[in-house]
Amino acid sequence: MAWRGVGRQLVGAAVAGAVWLTAESAWAQETKTLSEGNAAWLLTATALVLFMTMPGLALFYGGLVRARNVLSVLMQCVARYRGPVAGADVPPVDITLPDGALTATDDSALGHLLQQLIGVPASLWPLQPADALDHYRRRSMSPAEAMAEVQASFQRAPGEPLPDFSVFAPELQRFVSMPGDYFDALPLHLLTTTTLTTLARLNPAADWDERRFRANLVIEPVAGSDAGAAATQPELDWIGRALAIGDLRLAVVMPTPRCGMTIRAQPGLAADASILRTIVAHADQNLGTYARVTRAGEVRVGDPVYLLP
Repeated sequence: MAWRGVGRQLVGAAVAGAVWLTAESAWAQETKTLSEGNAAWLLTATALVLFMTMPGLALFYGGLVRARNVLSVLMQCVARYRGPVAGADVPPVDITLPDGALTATDDSALGHLLQQLIGVPASLWPLQPADALDHYRRRSMSPAEAMAEVQASFQRAPGEPLPDFSVFAPELQRFVSMPGDYFDALPLHLLTTTTLTTLARLNPAADWDERRFRANLVIEPVAGSDAGAAATQPELDWIGRALAIGDLRLAVVMPTPRCGMTIRAQPGLAADASILRTIVAHADQNLGTYARVTRAGEVRVGDPVYLLP
């Protein structure tokens, strides 16, 4: 699936990806943590729907981010599509709960099971139109409450700075996501193996498993390119540029400030606060980059990644 042309630079290969991401999906779908091993493939388009808390679900809540035990429970859930996504034909999402019990998005008891799991009312919502502003609006909070929620989300230690929120769209100050989607910021998260290797050298005791960071695409830079071993976080140099992976075209938009999700336990991964301490201290609080799709295309593990002029 090589893509060639004058002025295009081969910078890497896709070594991991999310499974069965779709355009114009009816449900919020966080599939960043899902994988079928080397058979993983990714179909992306401009209307990808993601939500950061739990794969396959959009959970709307008031102040839930401050309940650490709730988020820890949700991070132990695993979800995967029941079959491939074909256009607007989105299959149900099968969900494995922390105790091994199985449910799915077409299970009429799902809301009850979620409420039992997290201890607060929860429901599954279809994607709402962009003009349903009350659906997306943040709950009213005092400045002190808002700061407490930010601190709980980003899990900064005393003396550590918070991210520069001016890089985010101003609408996100009023809405939990951009109206019309369930992304926490932008549709895609890119991460290179070089960045993980760099931070692993700085904190070798931590487990820098790529699954912890829920990237849509993990890219292995090509040795000898500008994105090779000489760069410690090569994806940051791609900001403002375009990537080509097969027919897919991505616009790399901004760094990805990391929050407390990176330190929580996940299936097969232990909780580790030192992960975030290292990112804040040595990576300017960022790990990977956010991107958006400018032309849809299918991606398979091993596809070459080109940086366009």
